[in-house]
Amino acid sequence: MTEQQLTNQIIKNAKQQAAALVAAAESQARTQLADATQQASVRKEQALTDAKARQAQQQTEQSRANAVTLIKRRADAQQQVLATAFARAREQIINAPAERTQKMVNGWIKQYAHDGDSIKVARQWAALFPNYPTTDAIVYGIIITNPIYRIELTVDELLHELRERLALPLAQQLGVL
Repeated sequence: MTEQQLTNQIIKNAKQQAAALVAAAESQARTQLADATQQASVRKEQALTDAKARQAQQQTEQSRANAVTLIKRRADAQQQVLATAFARAREQIINAPAERTQKMVNGWIKQYAHDGDSIKVARQWAALFPNYPTTDAIVYGIIITNPIYRIELTVDELLHELRERLALPLAQQLGVL
């Protein structure tokens, strides 16, 4: 073999080896690209699944928050209705005809006062009860005292007790509880 033939053979072998290396590199690159594409697809699907789960969780939390807000607003509205009703009741009691007020106060006296008790009426009712001394210590009510105790009976206290007594049944009727 001549030097020229040997050189051609070396070049030919080098080209074959280079072509084989290029083909192997291209094959490996195609495999890596396919793997990377598949991994990217899996990551994309996982990211979408995670995002959908987060969105569902956020929607659930928002629904719960909306439900709580609705319950609070409903309860606030019902409390406002009750407050308005009791304010109207107070106005009706305060502005009741004289006979009705006298009947209520006489009922208090009969129920709570004993012989020897001192009774004072609020200044607002002085004209209705001219036989009793008046006081500015309370508004729309009476004070029954003796050396052992002091009882203050007022329209506001009456309504407060009534509201306390009716709170649970009213809450149940209104659907708060």
